[in-house]
Amino acid sequence: MTCREMLCALLFSHCLIVSLCHFPRRHRSDNCSSGIKACARSTGSLAHYEVFSLAVRIRIMASQPFEPFCVENPTDWFLRMESAHSLLQASSGNTIDKKTYLLATMGSKASVLLTDLLAPTGVSDTKVTYDLMKTTLLSHLKSQHLEIAERCHFYSATQGPNETSSEFFGRLKKMAQYCNFGLALESMIRDRLVLGCRSIQARTKLLQIDPLTLKTV
Repeated sequence: MTCREMLCALLFSHCLIVSLCHFPRRHRSDNCSSGIKACARSTGSLAHYEVFSLAVRIRIMASQPFEPFCVENPTDWFLRMESAHSLLQASSGNTIDKKTYLLATMGSKASVLLTDLLAPTGVSDTKVTYDLMKTTLLSHLKSQHLEIAERCHFYSATQGPNETSSEFFGRLKKMAQYCNFGLALESMIRDRLVLGCRSIQARTKLLQIDPLTLKTV
């Protein structure tokens, strides 16, 4: 199946996924091909059965649907996507084109963004490889983050009134992604955890610990 055929079928495949949510449980297993084929035949789109099957398998391979492309944390999203691709390929025993898999999982917003970034070259062009698509997206998103602005945002972070320490720590890790702290990353997060702590008593206690490490906090 060519990339052009795959792109023509994507819209219908999303509709198919929605309809499959109402199928009996047995059709949501790895052996749901007969149910998928029946849907494709009833709509006259049996020629695109391959991409429908791929799209369905992508979304049923985990307990929850594979989330669309994440602009806030694109590097981690690509790592999860590539791991999911390897798992799906191993479980199916078939070779699944990584570029096709990316286009089937990234979601409509990322697809429009990628199309704009690659223009006038289309995503279906054979010159547009998976690596080029990945590099294009990551480079574009990275250029949108100014280091000084990201650090200013990080330095001003404080623990929310209903935010747990673990949630505050997770938020700081995400905020530090584009701060380019390098080897000082752990100490920066440690400092912000202490200085931004909601409890004055807890902060006072932490300031008396020597040495104070991120694990200690």
